[in-house]
Amino acid sequence: MYKGSHKSTGFKSERQRAVDSAVAKMEAGKPSRFVNALEATASDGSYNPDQVFEVKDLYGDIDGPDGKLWFYYGNIEYEYIVHNEHYTEALPQSFEVNIYDNEMKLRGTVKDKFELKADEARVRVVDVLPVITKNYFNSDDKYELAVSVIVNPKPFGVRPYTYVYSLGGEKDAQGDNVPVSVINGMINEVLDASTPEKENVIMTFIHEYNDSGVSEDDLYGTDETARQNFWKYQLGNKIGIKSYGAADASGKLTEVFSKTTVYYQANGNQQDDPLSLLMVHNGKPVIVFPYYEDIFYNPFYSSTEDFTQRLPNNLVIEIYEQSTPGEPFTLKQTSKIPVVKSSESDVLFSYYSLGGFRYRDDVAFDGDIANFIITRRDYIPGKDSERMSFFAYNSDGSLKRTLFENSQSHASLSNLKGFDPMELFIGSDGTDYIFNFVNLRTFETELSLNYGLMLDGPDGEPDYIMANLERTLTADGKSFMYVAEMRQPGYDDINDISYMRVVWLNRDGSFDHIDQINMGERIKYAKLFLDGPVLQPDFFHSDAKQEYMLLIKRDMPAGSAKDIVEELLVAQAADAENPAGKDLLLLGDCEAGSLLSIIPVYGERNRLAVTYGTQGSTRGTTHYYDLPLDVDYSGIENVAGPADDIHVVGTTVSAPGRIEVYNMQGVQVTSGNDSIDLAPLAKGVYVVRASAASVKVVVK
Repeated sequence: MYKGSHKSTGFKSERQRAVDSAVAKMEAGKPSRFVNALEATASDGSYNPDQVFEVKDLYGDIDGPDGKLWFYYGNIEYEYIVHNEHYTEALPQSFEVNIYDNEMKLRGTVKDKFELKADEARVRVVDVLPVITKNYFNSDDKYELAVSVIVNPKPFGVRPYTYVYSLGGEKDAQGDNVPVSVINGMINEVLDASTPEKENVIMTFIHEYNDSGVSEDDLYGTDETARQNFWKYQLGNKIGIKSYGAADASGKLTEVFSKTTVYYQANGNQQDDPLSLLMVHNGKPVIVFPYYEDIFYNPFYSSTEDFTQRLPNNLVIEIYEQSTPGEPFTLKQTSKIPVVKSSESDVLFSYYSLGGFRYRDDVAFDGDIANFIITRRDYIPGKDSERMSFFAYNSDGSLKRTLFENSQSHASLSNLKGFDPMELFIGSDGTDYIFNFVNLRTFETELSLNYGLMLDGPDGEPDYIMANLERTLTADGKSFMYVAEMRQPGYDDINDISYMRVVWLNRDGSFDHIDQINMGERIKYAKLFLDGPVLQPDFFHSDAKQEYMLLIKRDMPAGSAKDIVEELLVAQAADAENPAGKDLLLLGDCEAGSLLSIIPVYGERNRLAVTYGTQGSTRGTTHYYDLPLDVDYSGIENVAGPADDIHVVGTTVSAPGRIEVYNMQGVQVTSGNDSIDLAPLAKGVYVVRASAASVKVVVK
């Protein structure tokens, strides 16, 4: 299902899952990192949430209008069917969702009851499409919300629907919202290809079906007819997409593209790789549809037969373009990438995919011709795992460059202004793990780093880093540094304090410094959250000190209500002023429940969303903290000064000579000489620089 561009799920993001997978592989068979029962200093965090929302089954951020970040909170009502003492089935009956804008003001409520068709057994899944549209599903001026629903037909299977509602739209006699549109299928992608002259939003719906004509009863048996029916049924499993432009005056969506293939010809390993890619090139919408030219597997005639890879084969990549909004897409390019099975003896299948590496960025246009980054997944049955390699191919199917082979893990690093995109590939030299930092523009490996840092010189013992690693700009923006979690925590036996250790390395891999963050006592497990914006020293607090965010699992003393509790810690690293560090937030169990999710929200105003509830449940309460924590958003104020030459009066900033104003992402938003009025700027935190000095101001 489509995920909004603003989705930033903190410790459970896609990047974090890749990091966690790499960590798990590297930690396999090693003793626990945390072994001591340690005593913490008391928390001095005193910040309270700025807003509190009760949440139920549906909550998150959502792509609002004009690039704004909106939010939704909703509730699903269930019918509970007790099958036995171990299993109670919860069947969704109705839902209600509240939509809030970027200022957390209620913009509308949608509620409805589910009605099943005669051949449908139950509603299984309900989810909100995380994007708000307007003038897509109908032509009025109301905002539109789509809700995806998966139904189980009788006797088995899945049937997806997308229900669309207008905020403030028509209601029935019971007060439920009437859908303005119901589409068979689930939204797979949303592309906003609008121009100043014309709106052009394209949605792609994924659909699956079987057209073999073979019934369930025909699949079982040992005779040749049953065997052939089994393979015929596999060939009848189809998967495809339908793409639609905005609805016409009658409310009917305009179909602009359709493509279907046999399931076992779908891109990659038919599970983890995208079915299609939508993007904009030269101002025009583009659909990229990759699939295998032939069935990936040789025929098999029962569920107990072994699969074998069918060769020769090609990964076909078709590129379609829409020349005019509302018109059908037309084929512009067809490329064929030869599928070559790995010669390694432990490999059973070699899957080829487009979009399995960096999604849309796997398509690289050179003028009107597209070249590709292809992922090869080598499946190793003995380990039930995949070893991945990455290759750059030309449009004619010829191999241009091997990006990296036999990667055990990989993770993207933050895109930094002024620097090429970069990927971390983790391989092995047979003894140690090697961290390879690859420039994705030049395809060159900029740095290969042994994960055992020799901080005490060549004769010392290695100090190992984890795969939890990021990069962030230096203070002057002219270079960047790598930041990594160290495997071995620190321990101050005099003060009885345990520390998370974080190493900072220069761009060339040389050591710069290590920060230590007080974690507390009885640490069962700890995870450091690393992300580009969060690593900026003024993200959590407006001073120049470095802050970090950690998730901690802590053993509790005997007799406690719980054996283990989870805590969120936001803290400054230890320094001369605070040798034990300084806690800004230390959050754990409270009256609202235990921690369910932690989400740093990036936008015009950065926030930290902390949701509490009962573990295993999706109901609870979200506390929103405005960031930086110490900034008062009640108006413009000088929060970092005063600088002698910079003066802030009301919304006016004055200083002799050149004045430059930057947002919190380091982008210059306005400039002038001697005096600037900040009133036209969007609400948020800005840095004003003038006369070699700077102050931070807040626009309300």
